[in-house]
Amino acid sequence: MVVKNIEKILRYGAAWFAACILFIVIEIPSMAETLWPGESVHSFSLGRHWLLFILATAVIGVIAFAFARHVSDDETPWRSRISGDHWRFAALMLVLGFAGQTLLSFLAGPDHSGDDILLAMRSSLAPITVLALVVVSPFLEEILFQMIIQNGLLVKLGGIGSVFVTALLFTFVHGYGFSLATAALFCSVLSYGTTYYVTKDLRLAILVHGLSNLLSLVVNMLGIA
Repeated sequence: MVVKNIEKILRYGAAWFAACILFIVIEIPSMAETLWPGESVHSFSLGRHWLLFILATAVIGVIAFAFARHVSDDETPWRSRISGDHWRFAALMLVLGFAGQTLLSFLAGPDHSGDDILLAMRSSLAPITVLALVVVSPFLEEILFQMIIQNGLLVKLGGIGSVFVTALLFTFVHGYGFSLATAALFCSVLSYGTTYYVTKDLRLAILVHGLSNLLSLVVNMLGIA
């Protein structure tokens, strides 16, 4: 019994270690969305950015999903058909999450952390940047945080507990301290986890995440917040 418990603890610790490594790895495709050191909007290798983006997305996507199927408590992260109620719930989560994020971001004041993205949007990197923010990052991050962590490593905390703790982890590992900016991000992140918990459909969580990122990008480009 003791040996089995030790083995279980070791496997759980190894899974968390792998999840931490995966968090670092899934950020690699995002490296292609902004200019690299020594580059400028008028002088950079677009081909290298596309090559990194495509190869990293393909390889890391396969690895992340395989690991998620091994760890997650849900072997069917999406259903064959999305019900109308689930579509409406996802839409509600998108509105509430983005509204909370926008309000708190406005109260927090100017944020220059996304200046590199805005710079990339003024160059031929714009397609990569949009794809990374709206499709690839949501896909990889939802696999990690919802399938692997929320519905796998933290599943024993119960629904509300796993959603809340996962949202906290997501927020703080993205480099925010205790601030209104942290609370702003937390609002959106909580909407992703809640969407997945209620609908049991990873596609909707990815959709809410991607649209939230798109709306944030539009708001920042317009200089609204």
